[in-house]
Amino acid sequence: MPTQMNPKTACRHQNKEISPFTCQNFGLARLRRSSVLVMPTRKVSASPDDSDNRFLECAEAARADFLVTGNTKHFPKRWKRTEVVNAREFLSRTGSSFLE
Repeated sequence: MPTQMNPKTACRHQNKEISPFTCQNFGLARLRRSSVLVMPTRKVSASPDDSDNRFLECAEAARADFLVTGNTKHFPKRWKRTEVVNAREFLSRTGSSFLE
């Protein structure tokens, strides 16, 4: 039978309960370590929301596999080599491998 977690606990790591704040920062820190800063050189106008085009520009410059957004309706399903997905789809396709 699964153990019940404290409602203020977001996740477990090595069988220890971790607060939501710590859990979020743990994931963000790992994500930052594997991130690359890019400077787009080409302007994109593919999204009806102009500010969303900046994300497409960065994805293109980084040759990103995925662009993860909660607002997929303002993006094409694919931009160059980058697939535009929501967080649920990203995690279902990659699991937690992006944090390793």
